[in-house]
Amino acid sequence: MLSKTNGWNRAAIIGGLSIIGGDNQVVLRSLIDVAYTIEDLEECRAIAKALGEMTVTNQKSVNALIYLLRIYDDHNFWYFATESLKKIAIGNANAINILIELLPTAKSTDQYRKIIETLAEIGVGNSSAIATLTEIRDNCQDDYYQKVVTVLLKKMK
Repeated sequence: MLSKTNGWNRAAIIGGLSIIGGDNQVVLRSLIDVAYTIEDLEECRAIAKALGEMTVTNQKSVNALIYLLRIYDDHNFWYFATESLKKIAIGNANAINILIELLPTAKSTDQYRKIIETLAEIGVGNSSAIATLTEIRDNCQDDYYQKVVTVLLKKMK
């Protein structure tokens, strides 16, 4: 069905699939497969949002989101992808490590902030996430940003 449509229509279909097929493994596998072949930004945003709305998830859905984060710079996409990771990757060491790797490659302060916020939510109790945020706080020159990271760290311990 998805191959015969394009652009916005596919994005709408993707969104609908996550709602009506939220607990269906076949729908999840289909969304993951589409994530690796997507070329349209609207579809990419829809996949990122849909994966977070599914009630069934697995490491492959986390990997698909990470894959897309490495490719797309779009602010709205990053919002949906990181929000989805906050729902499906809590405590996921692989996702935490990859987010730490993505920090130096962030192309904007918004991307950097989204990575930090996501690390704080999914990395509760994770020594690597805590060490990374501690280093950011200790090396931060901006007082406000330093306070924000300090608050995030308190929530993680």
